[in-house]
Amino acid sequence: MDYENDLFVADIKSGNIYHFDLNENRSGFLLNGSLAELGDILFAENRAGITDLEVGPDGYLYAALYDKAGEILRIASASER
Repeated sequence: MDYENDLFVADIKSGNIYHFDLNENRSGFLLNGSLAELGDILFAENRAGITDLEVGPDGYLYAALYDKAGEILRIASASER
């Protein structure tokens, strides 16, 4: 899997989801540039406010949406976009 053992972070204000690769022992990030350069870490954008992210038993990433009264959104993988 492309994202196994990676870290995903969401923000409630803009609804963006950020993707971070972790180093081999999962103690730090593998970054190209600074966090200010969001192009490399921005995974999804323009969503409603996100309050929680979870990986489902099917392996997909799911987001709980604040602005949509708790609606759950399945996030498509890069190959499905």
